[in-house]
Amino acid sequence: MISIYLNYFGPARIYENKILKPIQVGKKLAKLDLGIIGDDQGDNISAKNPEFCELTGQYYVWKNDLSSDYYGFMHYRRLLDFSAVEKRSLEATGMVHEEDPSQKVLSKYGLDEKTIESFVTQFDAVIPEPFDVSPASQSVREQYLTAPYHHIEHLETAGNILKRVHPKDYVFFEKMMNGTLLYPNNMFVMTRLIFQTYSEWLFKILFELEKSIDVSGMAWQEKRAVGYIAERLFTVYALKLLSDKSLKIAQVRRVFISNPTLPPIAEAPPTTNLQIVTIAASTDKAYVQHMAALISSTLSHGAKDRFFDFNILDGGIGTRNQNALKEMEQLHPHCRISFIDMSSQHLTLTTNSYFMRSTFYRLSLPSLLKDRTKVLFLDTDMVVLKDVAELYDMDLQDNIVAASRDIVMQSFISMGVRSIAETGSVQTSKYLADHVQLKKGVDYFQAGVMLINLDKMRQLHLSDKMIHALRNHRYWFLDQDVLNQFIAGRVRYIDERWNTIFLEESHLAALSAKDQLIYEKTMEDPWIVHYAGYIKPWERVGHPFANEYWNALRKTKWYEIGLFTYISRNPPSSVPQFAPAPARLDLVVRKSLSMWFARKVWRALPVNVRRRLTPTANALKRKIAIDF
Repeated sequence: MISIYLNYFGPARIYENKILKPIQVGKKLAKLDLGIIGDDQGDNISAKNPEFCELTGQYYVWKNDLSSDYYGFMHYRRLLDFSAVEKRSLEATGMVHEEDPSQKVLSKYGLDEKTIESFVTQFDAVIPEPFDVSPASQSVREQYLTAPYHHIEHLETAGNILKRVHPKDYVFFEKMMNGTLLYPNNMFVMTRLIFQTYSEWLFKILFELEKSIDVSGMAWQEKRAVGYIAERLFTVYALKLLSDKSLKIAQVRRVFISNPTLPPIAEAPPTTNLQIVTIAASTDKAYVQHMAALISSTLSHGAKDRFFDFNILDGGIGTRNQNALKEMEQLHPHCRISFIDMSSQHLTLTTNSYFMRSTFYRLSLPSLLKDRTKVLFLDTDMVVLKDVAELYDMDLQDNIVAASRDIVMQSFISMGVRSIAETGSVQTSKYLADHVQLKKGVDYFQAGVMLINLDKMRQLHLSDKMIHALRNHRYWFLDQDVLNQFIAGRVRYIDERWNTIFLEESHLAALSAKDQLIYEKTMEDPWIVHYAGYIKPWERVGHPFANEYWNALRKTKWYEIGLFTYISRNPPSSVPQFAPAPARLDLVVRKSLSMWFARKVWRALPVNVRRRLTPTANALKRKIAIDF
């Protein structure tokens, strides 16, 4: 197994596949969690990052990853070029320059799994081509002496330590100091044996160096002396490796990415004579399975005379997941599934409770889909049971979005549910008035299904305004609250069946008589099922539309793993018999008659009586369904 770790310390586009493994260095002191492996677990020196720089990542890997056959390190903006046969134009820095850190660029430099594996396994070590410090400096010693924030006495101290602890290697230190070649950036790939030997060699010197130099009172740049010197010590070790003629060493070019946080954009609209339905949905690794179910159900119910352009706002799901989702294009004769890399977006926004960072991605849709006028956004935890082209074709008129009233929020208002502590733990009605600034009589909408007028959003610069609000204020339901705050009064309300959410008994009983009737209609004929409540069909028994989720997932590569995970949480003895055996046909008839009669009686009752009896009615309904 080859493991090449990419060092990150701040927001940037994440590169990841089976071989490339992003790691957040200095995570113990970081204010922001990048959502990737951190160097603060197990045996680590994460807190030393201000002095050791990216070497805290190497230490973590050395001590905690004991299973790889090859180990390597690169940076989020400095990469090794594994397509070494290609001719490249180098800049004065000795590197190839690239502006756009796209997947196409990664392929250009052989940073895909197949190319890396084919190249690396031919060698004992892969190191960067050396950078010649001349003619600016006559030697590496002079270059270090004249570099800003560098102190030559610190480097000489490191040389003295090396001479004492590894005396045979001091000749390579002298060769480096007197020469003009530098193997820069602490970038390499090595076999396990060489990596372990090098790491032990290096950190023995660095820990003693740390004790031997005094950087207190210096500027923060000067305090990074250990990190600066480690780069020179790697040159020493590279010269040592190159002197061993029994080793096969490859020297490859370096690639510099000048803008690692280049804003992502979608692919151009597909070329087709059919009318296009543009859809967007967000996901990260945790929700890929549910994204598959959403795509499966959407395409299965989509009109065959329309083209479905499905844009996935990708929070870092990896190449394998992308390929598996892409294969689902076969479910519809006219569709395209594409990915927009969002892994480095909105990293500074704060989440709370169960929300994931991917919830913010929809705020960027106006800039991501620059050449589209509108888009249908769907939450990932949904299955579609009706052709969404009907919703997409709706005339937005002068509105910014089309969405359904949030029936859950209506129950919160009636129950007096209190907001989170960060917003003052106030009752829902007060929270909506004070924090969301929703005017009396304006309905709060549910943002899981939204037909968005992208042109209007761009004209009013709403994305920037909403993101600014999220940075400067705390919200209970995060971007959904902000969407309501800035779009209130410009919403076309749609049939609630486009966003059917199953309510627990306490919430249902709290609804007004009118909303209870609306809810009953959505449950009888849902068009989109939104698994937004407490009961998730992939986690536990009890959701009335669990079968719709599993039917959709069955057409994907995630069905077996999803099912096995579900069974492990819900042993067969706890699962009710939803489908009676043919031998019990009499019970099927009795069940149908019972449900028909109960529904007749229920509808004959006055609305105010129904409201009081809702909890009892729901319990009886479940009993009829399960007992038979």
